[in-house]
Amino acid sequence: MGSPPDPSTLFDTLPAASPDKLRGVWETKDATDSGSITIRLRFTDAYLGGVARCTSPAGKSLDAPNVVGIDTADIDKKDGVFAMPDGIAFSAADGDFKCNASLPGGNIKFTIAATELALSLEGEDGTIDFTKVGD
Repeated sequence: MGSPPDPSTLFDTLPAASPDKLRGVWETKDATDSGSITIRLRFTDAYLGGVARCTSPAGKSLDAPNVVGIDTADIDKKDGVFAMPDGIAFSAADGDFKCNASLPGGNIKFTIAATELALSLEGEDGTIDFTKVGD
């Protein structure tokens, strides 16, 4: 089963990304007028460790880490399902500057094409897309 991943290392220099498997570190980004958010997730045999990094328009950043257990037999495959019953939430605050993000719980379907990942909650429309940034 191994030890849970340390989310504080997800923005460190990472080993090269190996394609076509869920195991590793994935990233998604979004920007708005109120700043930007980058989410990095590390999938391991039994855990999902992640950190949401929020950056204000002035360049101030804040990290919100978390780790949850997952269940999957598909960690080294390019498509499959992982169970994350309670989802994962990221939350941190520094005064008025807040960083919040979450992924829903349930059975999460994934499809990988090289270093591109699409996640979707089984039975729901839409995907969340990530790019693999390391192993």
